[in-house]
Amino acid sequence: RILKEELEKFAPKDSKARPFAQKAVLATSMAISRAGASRKKSALFEHISDIAERTDEKFVIPLPLISMLVGGSKSRNDLAISEILSCPSGYKTFTEAFEATRKLEQSLQIISPQQMGRSETGGFTPFWTRGVDQALSFVHDAMELCKCTDKMSLAMEVSGETFFQQRGDEDENNAYYDLGLNARDGEEEKSSKDDDEEEEEEQHDDDRVTKQSPEEFLETMKSWCKKYGIRVVIDPFVTNIDAMKYWSALKKASADLDMKICADSLLRVPEFQLPASLKEGRYHAANFRLTDYVTISDAIQAVCEYQSKNVKVVLDHNTQQQSSYLADFGVALRCNMIHVRGCIGLSQQNVLKRLQSIETES
Repeated sequence: RILKEELEKFAPKDSKARPFAQKAVLATSMAISRAGASRKKSALFEHISDIAERTDEKFVIPLPLISMLVGGSKSRNDLAISEILSCPSGYKTFTEAFEATRKLEQSLQIISPQQMGRSETGGFTPFWTRGVDQALSFVHDAMELCKCTDKMSLAMEVSGETFFQQRGDEDENNAYYDLGLNARDGEEEKSSKDDDEEEEEEQHDDDRVTKQSPEEFLETMKSWCKKYGIRVVIDPFVTNIDAMKYWSALKKASADLDMKICADSLLRVPEFQLPASLKEGRYHAANFRLTDYVTISDAIQAVCEYQSKNVKVVLDHNTQQQSSYLADFGVALRCNMIHVRGCIGLSQQNVLKRLQSIETES
């Protein structure tokens, strides 16, 4: 409470300094909770659990969703969706799941027809891909190479808003999802591209050039889930009122497809009110960013609010935060999954190794 009062005093909501001040307050709140755990001579996750008054529940290690391929508007490749992730849900321990994911990363490098780059967030950036279907097929082939298809499945962060387009008036009939948006943006930067080669590529790569209506895009996603065994879909559509029926339709199909739908971070302080779309059960889970909150107490309250409504929590790891704090936070509050962008960076290693350490200690 004192920290939040000081924040309001020195950096009001309209102040340009507010984002920086909020980060400083959150870091201070994290440091205070670490000091409290040290004073009690207990593990950090146990101390956070005490703060949340959830000491009577068994601790749970979150399932790691680790980024394999990265696309989206900032990737400079033809992959429209943001990420394709591993989902090692068939393993008994976190350590086994993590090791299987490392083997999958190695298999991707082995079978890749060209050298892949690394994105700033950690996953591979394949510059040779021609559409989402080819990228999903590539990861699935890597899973078969390392013989983990019986215990490993896939997840994808679609981020449909990044390639959602509107023609003219804001009418549903004028809306479409442009799966070829990245491809055309990249082609504009290549001055030496031959016109005949462009036409040939467009004929073979339908999903990267096709502008799909919301209904068509819904069917496309359902086909991806069925064909490649995708178990988690994050942010498939835009979140405006007109799009809610497509969220509902995908949720209805999720039982047959054996998959879960995750929406982006929906809950904000200080209101702590779930949006109507979440109350109506259009999503199974919510993406949760610790950095959206001012203090650890606020973050704890938000997670508990989600879980009280039977909404699963997917922790979104911020690669700029090199602390392993998120690992303890997730275990303490029995979060279901943790979204980590790759296995290589220092920030990712800190979180993943801490989760392994907690599993060993427990």
